[in-house]
Parts: sequence; C-alpha cells; structure tokens
Amino acid sequence: MNRVRTKVTSAKDNGGLHSPREFKKAKAMLEDCSYKKPRLYHLCLMDSTQVKTYQDIIKALVAELRRNKIPCQWKAALEEDDSKYLHMHIYLLVEAIDNNPDHILNRKDYGWLHTLAAKNDISFKLNHPRDPIHFKEDGNHKNYATLPKSKPEKLADCIEWISYLYKMRSKPDRRQIYFSSRPSRAAT
Repeated sequence: MNRVRTKVTSAKDNGGLHSPREFKKAKAMLEDCSYKKPRLYHLCLMDSTQVKTYQDIIKALVAELRRNKIPCQWKAALEEDDSKYLHMHIYLLVEAIDNNPDHILNRKDYGWLHTLAAKNDISFKLNHPRDPIHFKEDGNHKNYATLPKSKPEKLADCIEWISYLYKMRSKPDRRQIYFSSRPSRAAT
C-alpha cells in the first residue's frame, strides 16, 4: 500500500504516486537546501524523441547557470502521452543570492533558453507556480517559487509542486524515468 500522498498525485487522472522513493529524495532536496535565497523553477522540454537530447539540454543549462555563479540542483522525469509524446519535466532549485537566474531561465523569444532550445530543435515551457503565495505583489505570476526557511508554507507548497514529477500518469515503460543532479556536484 502506498502511504505517501500529495494533492497533486492524488488528483483526478494523475493515478497516485509512481515512485515514493524518488519523491522522498526530491522532498529532501528542498527541505535540506542551504541556499540563502532559493528559487524553484519548473521547465518542460518537448518535441524530441531522444532522451539524450533532453539530457544534453539539462547539461548545457546547468553549465550556464554555474558559469554565471548560480549554484543549482535539479530533479527530472520523463513522460510520454498522446498529446505531448516523449517529454521531460525538470525542477531546478537555484541560489539567487548573488546572481539573478532570470536572464537564463525565461520565456523570451530571444533569451538564452530559447536559443538553446532552437539550436536543439525542441520547444519548452517554463511553468509558473499556481499558488498565489508565490505571486508578485501586484498579483502577477513569477517564473519561479521561493522557499525561504522563514516561510514554511512556501516550502510545503514547493514540495507539493515538485510532486508533479512523481505522478503515475504518463510515465513511460522505460528502464530509466528519473534523473537528477549528483549530490557531490549540487553545491557548485
């Protein structure tokens, strides 16, 4: 019996939790985060039939963040369905205390991420958090969620948000579904 439940994985049509073990690792990544100004971004990569293409995109994105002195960690999962075919969801946990990652992680047609996606003949979506606790003061969406230790409700919402990676629905029948940064490299 699966004892771990989240609102997201328990929602209609999501089918429950696919991997409690992997979800526990993602939850620990957020709870144990030592960043002073952590942000959580949700990126979806689409339009490739090759897992390696998605892996190469993540590798280039992480390298660019680190080149800009923006430490990061990440968790990712493959999904496959009739509308988006093979695609990958990535949650990036980044440190924004010294450098703002928005010049890399944005939706702009001329931005760094758009250029990377175009070079690799894929598309992407940068999904914003849905809970208003992460919105700007004027009520507009941000491209990311914040999870300061002083606001446990934001951390709880980020744990709920990242649980989307681990829903049963759309998981392909493949040997490897989940990917992540290596703990030894996560802080650099």
